[in-house]
Amino acid sequence: PSSRPLVVVFDGSQLDPRYLQKEYGSKTLWHYIFMEIYRGTMLDLARANAEMYRDFDTVPGAEPIAKILEALEAQNRPLVLLIDETLSYVNNLEGWEREKIVMFLHNLARAFTQVSRSLLVITLVSEKDSEEIAHRLKQPVQRVSDIKQVTSLEDLPHLVRKALLEYVDDKAAKKAASEMASEYERNKDVFSSVYIAEELERWYPLHPEVAKIIADLQDALPGIQRTRDALRIIAWTIHNMWKNGERGFIMPGDIPIENPDLSPLLVPDHLQRAVEVDIADIKKLEAQGGECAKIVRRIYRGTVLSSVVGRSVSKRELATMVYKPELGSPHLIGSCLENMVGYVTHLHETPDRHYMIRSSAFWKALIRRKREELLKDEERLYEELRNQIRSLLKGARTKIYVWEKPPDRQEATIVLADPRWTNWEKLLETDESDSPRLYKGALIVLLPDETTAKELLS
Repeated sequence: PSSRPLVVVFDGSQLDPRYLQKEYGSKTLWHYIFMEIYRGTMLDLARANAEMYRDFDTVPGAEPIAKILEALEAQNRPLVLLIDETLSYVNNLEGWEREKIVMFLHNLARAFTQVSRSLLVITLVSEKDSEEIAHRLKQPVQRVSDIKQVTSLEDLPHLVRKALLEYVDDKAAKKAASEMASEYERNKDVFSSVYIAEELERWYPLHPEVAKIIADLQDALPGIQRTRDALRIIAWTIHNMWKNGERGFIMPGDIPIENPDLSPLLVPDHLQRAVEVDIADIKKLEAQGGECAKIVRRIYRGTVLSSVVGRSVSKRELATMVYKPELGSPHLIGSCLENMVGYVTHLHETPDRHYMIRSSAFWKALIRRKREELLKDEERLYEELRNQIRSLLKGARTKIYVWEKPPDRQEATIVLADPRWTNWEKLLETDESDSPRLYKGALIVLLPDETTAKELLS
């Protein structure tokens, strides 16, 4: 049977020792981990160990931990354990308690080496004031496990391959990189940045633009953490692409900002409603079909991500964030973007032809929405136009009737003929009650220009 991994996460920046004891009833890191395993699987062995090793007095050895891991794997529930922001938690402990944590991490790492399908990830950020602690924590773990230094987003390709992918087909990587590099070479004027095949192959399946936008997001959104959230964003992107049967490079335009699991992380509160409305617009554009159907959502995502980090984006920048060969010609990006302006409610175009998502609606989109509303009801459309014409004619000394039969009056009377009328001459013969008109000479009928009327009503 297929495995259903049990994922347990401990975030040291969120769970300080006091809060851990108050909210979770755990005095120690190992008690919390054992209880999370029990809550996720109802494994009695995990609960028994939690009771046995409740305090800092005794640190669980590698053997009892390994037995829990073996029991989980026997149930096809291998454990994926992430201990993140470890130093934030350790710095809140007393000196003797820190020693216990160092011992526990050593035993924990040794236990994981005794099983085949479980995974342990420990992140250590070497802050200046914690270098000694970080060094001491690394020493015992390094004796029995593999240490990966994640110092910058340049390490993302390696990290993604190790953490999220079973394997990467080197031949597929080489082919995809070559095709992408060829498109860059042929269409340099379309993109804001171009990449050579060797660089693209090294990053595959990530595109370097993904690392750039994640770095910008981390600067703009203080809640985003370097390693964990970068992996989270990419994991959801890979899942979304797999679900839709998509392959090739992972681009910023592939990041599903509309996903309920990612939206709270990537989209600030003031843009949440705007994105919700705009995605409904995007779905309508996709339903229309055509070459832009598979591109508009990607363009929108790229624009949102740029807007979140506080900058508008050009067509060339969007092409770099979105394009991959399976989407067709890179020149489509610009033309599809133009079709979106005025249709996607919160997509703004600046005077210098840059694009941005704002919480307020763009004026062209408001006009489009108003027009759609009016076209749903022809009578409402005519009434709207009639009222506008009447407002323009306020103050006229002569009585003017707009698209309606006037009464029989001795005074001069002007009628603006309704564009729908096919026999306006009858106005001269009868009044509004179809009685014979006596003062025909007092009536002036103004006929609309047919071409102008058609354009106005369309």
